[in-house]
Amino acid sequence: MRFSLWLLLSCGLSTCATAPLQTRLPAGPWKKAPPKAVVEISLTKKTIHACDNARLRECDWGAATFRITNCGSFPFYVSKTIGNVEWHGGFEDIVTGPFDTKGALHLGAAADYGPDYHPDVLKEIQESWILLKPGDSYGGILPLSTAPLSAGKYKVVGRRSPPHLSDELREQLASTLEFPVLMETVESKPVYLKVLK
Repeated sequence: MRFSLWLLLSCGLSTCATAPLQTRLPAGPWKKAPPKAVVEISLTKKTIHACDNARLRECDWGAATFRITNCGSFPFYVSKTIGNVEWHGGFEDIVTGPFDTKGALHLGAAADYGPDYHPDVLKEIQESWILLKPGDSYGGILPLSTAPLSAGKYKVVGRRSPPHLSDELREQLASTLEFPVLMETVESKPVYLKVLK
């Protein structure tokens, strides 16, 4: 009896020890369908004042909380960046409404890594990106990128933009990572911002 138990345990340990040596990952549902995610946005203030060109430093840009939730059945990777900067992807807002001839002010975001910056994308994803498991959420607060110069009711949609990667790199990630990177654009339901004079 003891020998049978020892044999069973040693065979089980041997199987576990050799499993990581497999070079081909098992096929899963992520090989057939993209990850499922939902994006939510909520305004920190539902009412702000229109910007005045004469007092730009006093403009009220407004802000929003962005959140992405994995509503699927398997994990996927997303970058830790909140704003959509450089190649990482991230959150951004789309503001539409009664812009008149005055228009609006717009914020831009950029990152300057220098000419010697050549990221190891696979390594960065494996070491520092978030593996969002089913039911998990991730997000943060960002200023709105648009400040209207006129009063009215504006629609605000939150968007999670995917990383900007070449087709070759996407194929490499798909064949190397155990779980996928979210490569689809996901938009929220709209919320509404009231802008006063």
